Amino acid sequence: MSKNRFICAMLIAVAVFGINVILRAPAAEAAAPVADFSQDKTFGTFPLTVQFTDTSTNAPNSWRWRFGDGDSSTDQNPSHTYEFEGLYTVELTVGNGDGQDTITKVDLIDAGGDGSGCRAEFDFDPNSGPAPLTVQFTDKSTGNPLTWFWDFNDGNISTKQNPEHTFQKPGNYTVTLDVSTDCGAKSETKVDAIVVQEGSDVPPPAAFTADKQGGLAPLQVQFNYIRPEETAQMPASFLWRFDDGTDSRQENPLHVYLTEGDYVPTLKVSNSNGNNFSSGDAIEVDSSSPPQAQFKVDRLAGFRPLPVQFTDQSRPLGIREWAWEFGDGGFSRQKNPLYTYNIKGFYAPKLTVSTEAGVSSKVETLGITVDDGLTPNAAFDAEPQEGFAPLKVAFTDISTGASIPEGGYSWEFGDGETSGEANPEHVYKQDGIYTVKLTVSNIDGTGELVKENLIVVNSGKGATSGFSADRKTRSDDDVRLLKVKFKDRSSSTNGEIVKWKWNFGDGVKSEERNPEHEFDCSNEKSIFGVSLMVVDEEDELNVAFKSAFISCEVAGERNTVEPDETETEEETETEEETETEEETETEEETETEIETPTPGPAGEVTLKATPPTAGKSLTLQDAFVTLKDANGPIAGEVISAFASGKRAKVKPETAVTDKNGVAKFEFKFGFLTKGGKITFIGNGEEAVITQQ
Repeated sequence: MSKNRFICAMLIAVAVFGINVILRAPAAEAAAPVADFSQDKTFGTFPLTVQFTDTSTNAPNSWRWRFGDGDSSTDQNPSHTYEFEGLYTVELTVGNGDGQDTITKVDLIDAGGDGSGCRAEFDFDPNSGPAPLTVQFTDKSTGNPLTWFWDFNDGNISTKQNPEHTFQKPGNYTVTLDVSTDCGAKSETKVDAIVVQEGSDVPPPAAFTADKQGGLAPLQVQFNYIRPEETAQMPASFLWRFDDGTDSRQENPLHVYLTEGDYVPTLKVSNSNGNNFSSGDAIEVDSSSPPQAQFKVDRLAGFRPLPVQFTDQSRPLGIREWAWEFGDGGFSRQKNPLYTYNIKGFYAPKLTVSTEAGVSSKVETLGITVDDGLTPNAAFDAEPQEGFAPLKVAFTDISTGASIPEGGYSWEFGDGETSGEANPEHVYKQDGIYTVKLTVSNIDGTGELVKENLIVVNSGKGATSGFSADRKTRSDDDVRLLKVKFKDRSSSTNGEIVKWKWNFGDGVKSEERNPEHEFDCSNEKSIFGVSLMVVDEEDELNVAFKSAFISCEVAGERNTVEPDETETEEETETEEETETEEETETEEETETEIETPTPGPAGEVTLKATPPTAGKSLTLQDAFVTLKDANGPIAGEVISAFASGKRAKVKPETAVTDKNGVAKFEFKFGFLTKGGKITFIGNGEEAVITQQ
């Protein structure tokens, strides 16, 4: 325990015992630190002194700073002075008993700059030597420089970005670089940057060797300076920094690294001719304790393909070799691999780690269970489902059961066209009745859904659908069955009608021209939507559609379905000739007109929870539609589960109540007789009538 921690512990003990209370802090979960730091400034004139403050979390107990200019520190909150102009990258590595972390901030410190990020900057090599001396200049300017102007102070200039220049005479040369950047013109001048000597007036070289590049702690390393051939170039002073917070001024120091880590040693040498600097390769120091393999996974079970993140938690730090075996033949040498299992099975992954101190392995005994995934269930909506050619229809995938990857959709629109999109739009160019098929696939299987005769496209010319019925409601004499005679009154400008397709709304269909049908009226509130689709002889392309309603309610005097006003006079006369006198008289007495269906209403409906409760899920389940003509209400229909029906749409199907206990839904009806009334029904809650 450090001195500060011991004093804090003693103060807490005195304070606690003084009031006879024992406080126990909860044990913190062990965690590696997360590195971070701040600084009191990022730019200014040089020499620039910057105060760095460690802001790392998870209680680090070791710090290693690299300031970008060759200097480093192991203080927690060091102050550092940048002696030379330039942009410097700062790095902090922190550690504790549970791990370590590093953060690097690139070009953080702008010594001599204005903080704009735009500056003229350059390097050169060599900086000194006997005449004639050839120097390579390298532009390091920032801010997207576009032009360069070099002045070598010997009567020569250059406009190249990275020129090479030869100084012919001895002397000290000040070099200036002017550049144009995004922030405007910038200039950099380095006084006496180039020293051209006569004879041996050359700064000493700073090359050195180390007898080891790695090993177990404590690691003893012998550093040796490589002496120059000329005695005049021999350094007068040495400054070694071993990157662990210690240094030496010996020519050939012997240094011992006590703790594990990566260390980059540096050497600075000086004499009367100048100074020089160099850094060596990193020395890797490992713990002397044998490793203990340990790891965690982010999941132990799931459907294939199952991605699993493996995270190494082995101890001690400094492990440099990992060997993962995933149990299905897969292998990795990464530290923290992400691996995907593609085959159903039970797998016991294994990690082996090694250092110079030994080898250790760990097997996940709980294992990873991979199951077959779910086969998707195909489902879709289409809007609109009726209209005139060309008809643009938006198809919406609502498949369930499993996720469907890109490329897992196959639509067949019934007109020979297809699509691989999830939610395609398709234009039907010709009239007709189209069956739509959706096939969805993933790695585990395929699902498909076929909707027969889903899309009805009318050309707007040719065939015109129409019909009449001898009755549309029950009489008092009817007990359970309502028998209705239907008469086709369709026509076409292209010739005769050749096909009739009746749908009586109770699951029964007919292809007769003038069918009779019995409706089951066990439920007096039942309403049946009857539709007739006809096709003429013009290549069977002109399709028309008409619908009306039959109700099980007991009727008054007028209860027949009237033919369309669009029928021609000639057709009416022809039909009247074939009808019996009795039928004609009956129809004349009883038939009334029902208005042709028009596009239905759209709007908003709300459900209110009782009592008002926020966050409650409400479902708009049914709608009761009442139609009327000039004589009053004539029919009603309950549209159950109409959110997925053909004639009505509701979004969303389930909504959550707000703070006032109200849930809102949007609705749209495909068609509704003018003057109709809609009553909405919720899941046991009050529904507000919003459309008359």
